[in-house]
Amino acid sequence: MDHANTGRVWTSTFEPDETGTTLSLAFGWSSKVPLVGDVIDRVAWNGDKDLDLMLANLKKAIES
Repeated sequence: MDHANTGRVWTSTFEPDETGTTLSLAFGWSSKVPLVGDVIDRVAWNGDKDLDLMLANLKKAIES
C-alpha cells in the first residue's frame, strides 16, 4: 500500500484466481482536515467508473 498523510492514497492487491491473478485497486484522499478528503473524492472524479476503465486498460495492455 502506498500511503500519504495528506493527498492521494492508492491501495493495490494481487490475489490468485482460477484463471491467473486478480488485481484490485482502490483510491481515496487523505487529509488532516476532517471531511476534506471525502469532499475531494466526490468532486474530483468518479472512482468506480474511472477505476474500472483504468483496470480494463491495464488488463488490455498486459494481455497484448
